[in-house]
Amino acid sequence: MPKPKEAIIISSMSTAPTPTTARRRSLLQSLWFWVVLAFLLLIGAWTTIIMIATKNRPANVELEQVEHTEQTASSAAP
Repeated sequence: MPKPKEAIIISSMSTAPTPTTARRRSLLQSLWFWVVLAFLLLIGAWTTIIMIATKNRPANVELEQVEHTEQTASSAAP
């Protein structure tokens, strides 16, 4: 004796994913999710690098001004 159609429909519906899990699964499989995640990671990395670089800035070194004279010009030329 075959099963009633209602029993078949109920059993197939119980194994179907709910809309919430289907939406969550499709979000993780979406390319845009991974693109946005990679972009946010890059922003965080650059922010960290810039903050470290500003805290560990090299010391300022003042340069001496050398006057250009004939002696320095002739010694520089071969």
